[in-house]
Amino acid sequence: MSEKNSLNSKGLIKLIIIILILNTVSILVVFFALSHRINNQERNILQILKLYSEINTGNQNHASEIELPESNYQTLGLTDAPVKMQIITDLECPHCQKLYDMLFPAIEDSYIKMGLVELSYDSFPLDRHPKAMPAASILYCADKQGEFWQVFKYLSENINEMDTDQMLSSVSEKFKMGEALKLCADDTKTEEAIRKRRQELSSAGIKGTPSIIVDGYKLNGIKGYNDIKSAINKKLQSKTKTVSLAEAERLLTEGFRAIDVRTEKEVAGGYIENSINIDILQYQSFIEGINKLDKTGKYLVYCKSGTRSSWAWHVMKAMGFEELVNMKAGFDGWVASGRSIKK
Repeated sequence: MSEKNSLNSKGLIKLIIIILILNTVSILVVFFALSHRINNQERNILQILKLYSEINTGNQNHASEIELPESNYQTLGLTDAPVKMQIITDLECPHCQKLYDMLFPAIEDSYIKMGLVELSYDSFPLDRHPKAMPAASILYCADKQGEFWQVFKYLSENINEMDTDQMLSSVSEKFKMGEALKLCADDTKTEEAIRKRRQELSSAGIKGTPSIIVDGYKLNGIKGYNDIKSAINKKLQSKTKTVSLAEAERLLTEGFRAIDVRTEKEVAGGYIENSINIDILQYQSFIEGINKLDKTGKYLVYCKSGTRSSWAWHVMKAMGFEELVNMKAGFDGWVASGRSIKK
């Protein structure tokens, strides 16, 4: 009887051990499954937080690289401008109309007239907009007659007040294009060319309008003109020969002359000793003042923080100045570092 009880006890112990092993395995399986699920949830949460952050910041600094075929339309600005900018629009698109109001005349006054940006255009008419293709056809034909940007501005400002027939007759009359414009706009080859170009842009990565490309980067999450201006300024600064405060201070002791491109009001608050003040925002006066300088001299340009002085650097380089540097930290950086100023 005792031997039987012993066998029963051993069997019970084996059974208990098997049950414990199975429970342990089950717990481990559940643990790893939960761990995997938690990791996935964490990744999803991080992705959601990242997206939320981008939406709330307007994704202002985000740009995606894109390679587009060169525009065939007339460009606005100097062909050797340091920054190339392209806008792709549908003239009837409400967002494109807001972009137009945002850009013009600000982009011309601040960058194009200074020779800093060359602006090009491409048409991307959406089929859901009945005036888009007729407007694109008129622009296509106006470009053939060398009147692209004038017609672009006119249609952008007036398209909502005209039907398709009025657009054609109004442009023809206003810009004295006569029957040639109508024949070109009505030609089926014109629409074919526009659709072919739209397909090329779509294949390159353009999915909607408006699209803005600055030096090969498509700007995303734009909330206003300041976002576009920031992208242009960063490109200009990246192509500027800049020096640190310490290097600027050394160069000033070695024969470089400081050019302060801030406003008179800013200069009244202080300036670097022996600076020449020529305000870059008063562009014509700036050009006149710069032309009085010896182009063989050595110059250091500065402004408040380094942005406007990068504009001046590019303008002066285009005018033939060779020994030229930009103080990246600007006057604010100079003052913050404890360096001496004059008032």
